[in-house]
Amino acid sequence: MMSSSCDHCIEKCDCSSRDSEPADSSPIPCRPSPCKFTVPVTDYRLLTQTQLSFGNGPTIEECKLCDTRYNPTIPYDVQMHADRHVEAVTFDSDSINFSEVTIGSHGIGLDRLLYIKVTRYDASRVRSFAARVVDKVDGELGVKSENLWGPNQRFQVFIVMLNGQPIGALVAVPIVKAGRYSREYELDEFGPLKEDLSKEVVSTSINMCVDRLWVHPDHRGGITHRVHFAWRLMELAREHFIPNYHIPKCEVAFSYPSNQGYSFACKYFKGAFESDTNLKGKGVKMLVDSDEFVAPAESV
Repeated sequence: MMSSSCDHCIEKCDCSSRDSEPADSSPIPCRPSPCKFTVPVTDYRLLTQTQLSFGNGPTIEECKLCDTRYNPTIPYDVQMHADRHVEAVTFDSDSINFSEVTIGSHGIGLDRLLYIKVTRYDASRVRSFAARVVDKVDGELGVKSENLWGPNQRFQVFIVMLNGQPIGALVAVPIVKAGRYSREYELDEFGPLKEDLSKEVVSTSINMCVDRLWVHPDHRGGITHRVHFAWRLMELAREHFIPNYHIPKCEVAFSYPSNQGYSFACKYFKGAFESDTNLKGKGVKMLVDSDEFVAPAESV
């Protein structure tokens, strides 16, 4: 599955990637069944500010990340900005120990990228952080949030942070069967979109369903250090979802995708299903969770 606001591919980094990523592909967000997402930031360099001068009056600064205007000479204003920044941007990531959930990290210039994987078995502060990130994402995608860590839930949340700020997330869940899905965009007398959503189960060898995939608008399309974070998150999820097993692309499905999600999936899975004898030659563009046959309203 895929949601509606995401990104793709990656450049050189020390996190191993076993598939090549197309240089011209554009990342995209994934759609969720019902789920969530959020984001952190702590590096002082990220606190980009605009100074507004009002004649002889005090200088007012505006934080570009949390949209807070404040007077830096007034302690109350400074504290208000700090609290708002933690609430809206960093989610207090600088006070959390992520060492037990880190699956990759590297520095690019003065910036540091950190990739984490969070499950229901991790420390409560880490789980709470991941849930806040997913809540934020769900709010942006217009998706109803749910309890990620409920007794019957098996979600795994993959998050990428830039200098402590969560800028991308992927929510995945284990499934075992999926149906074929494709879209055609040629205009005809009936409208601009044709869909082919198989009502039959075409694969029973599925290991992972991508329930949501999201990247912050400021970091999509390889604009940040030429790293395509949606693609990177997909690669890491396939590598770390099942211990000691790198999931082949033909064993990955999505919940019902948005237009952007479908476009990203077509690029990411191009040619992947030709290695499956049951799917070879059938023009499969992507697989959709067989429980997702009723399409939800798309978010933009």
